[in-house]
Amino acid sequence: MITHVSDIMIKIKAVVNAVDSLYKAQSVMLKEEIDCLPVFENERLVGLLTLHDVINSNPNRIVIDAMRSNFALIAPDTTIIKAVNILEDNNAKALLVADGKGLLGIVTKNCLYIEYSKLIDTLTGLYRSQYVFQVCEEFIKDNRTLSIIFIDLNKFGEIDKIYGHVFGDLVLKELGDLLKGNTPDGVYLSRYGGDEFVLLSDFSIDKCKEIAAQILRTISMHNFCNGIKISASAGIVSRKNINMKAANIESVIANLINFASLASTKAKNEKKKILAINDDVANEVGKISLANKIRLVNP
Repeated sequence: MITHVSDIMIKIKAVVNAVDSLYKAQSVMLKEEIDCLPVFENERLVGLLTLHDVINSNPNRIVIDAMRSNFALIAPDTTIIKAVNILEDNNAKALLVADGKGLLGIVTKNCLYIEYSKLIDTLTGLYRSQYVFQVCEEFIKDNRTLSIIFIDLNKFGEIDKIYGHVFGDLVLKELGDLLKGNTPDGVYLSRYGGDEFVLLSDFSIDKCKEIAAQILRTISMHNFCNGIKISASAGIVSRKNINMKAANIESVIANLINFASLASTKAKNEKKKILAINDDVANEVGKISLANKIRLVNP
């Protein structure tokens, strides 16, 4: 589920020297059917040359006259969202992928943005579940506390049954806009699936409780299309000191999200607003009985 740049990169097929002619560089690009080339000088990486750079330069000039020096090196396990941030911070046309052994490949701007667009939910404009996993992985890499608020609408299926799925989609779109306008700074928002939404942050359980309570109040007070009123429940899980070298980091993330989801379901079934899993319990992912160890939080 987590896509890294190694999954979409173009493997390095050729390189050029800084003093090579642009005509030679263009010939290499055409032969290898690529539009980016790493540039070396005395065995040292000094730039990146794109086909756009070649086309817009005098072919009699040398590579160093047209190349871009504002390139960026990234690790093969860099997530798509992290790669996009690096690309934009460096105002780059492409990113070079490398590990301790040397260059591995190139990720072009167009290729990266195509992959990034897959993280967007077309109905609400929010990010999709794949985005959640990528943000979680970045939090774990940075050794940040990972706090998940899982919001689940109450009895949303009745809206679909009474008004139809088209109308239900309109409500979800309106809710997406409402959540966007009420999500605090430092919190990553996504539509996880159906009528479920996830908010990620490195905030404490208490801070997450405050955020969840405010969002649930906002939802319940809002008049949706046709004056419909809806409510929601929330589950919260928070964990820190997650081992990035775990055998399957995706499974660790999936378990945490699942616990938050189960907590929201338990809150809904018990007609409570919010249920939270404290850090001690969350650190035992995969070993606990949710029904026995979840604790109630009254917002």
